Amino acid sequence: MAANLVRGSLARLIGSWLNVLSWFNENSNVLTMFANVAMVVIWIGYFQLFFFNYRRQNRSSLFITRAQGSGAEATILVTNMSAARFYVTNVLVASPEKADWTEITERPANEECDSLQGPLGPGDTISLGSLVSLTGRVKSGDGEKDATVLVIGHHGTQEKPVGARRTFFVFEEDGELRSSSRSAKIEQLRSGADSKWLTRLREEFALK
Repeated sequence: MAANLVRGSLARLIGSWLNVLSWFNENSNVLTMFANVAMVVIWIGYFQLFFFNYRRQNRSSLFITRAQGSGAEATILVTNMSAARFYVTNVLVASPEKADWTEITERPANEECDSLQGPLGPGDTISLGSLVSLTGRVKSGDGEKDATVLVIGHHGTQEKPVGARRTFFVFEEDGELRSSSRSAKIEQLRSGADSKWLTRLREEFALK
């Protein structure tokens, strides 16, 4: 009796597997199509991951910020947040309303290197001096205390110039000079139009 039950169970199990195999055989074309679609989706995912990683490693990212407090003597720092080296060629400052740029070529007196030009490795930082000293360089006749800082250079092995800019301002509060930025966002200049503008700007200072 027990043997008959075992044989019956095995027969039903084998029958079930045969039905499954028969279903796979009858629907092989549909299954193949779904497998191909799944493979395409996986490859698209890998391609997007590769593309975004490549794009991140091949785009410049400069961080321009204040340090050492929020007073007028706060230091303006430029940090290379890119994955590759960034070679600084020009540091300019101007009023945001009047694009009459002034070039800054020397580092603050307490810096080891005199020139602002040179390579910045990933995570490296340079100091541009105090904000009040930068606003003092802005060509303005109406006493305004805003200053737009513009950093120009080359990212990695790219030939076209790229850069970043940010606007800061000095104001009086409770009898003391304070400082702040016009926007929390740092404008990264990477587009083709940006590169053309930066090239023209550099050529103007090269002729001076």
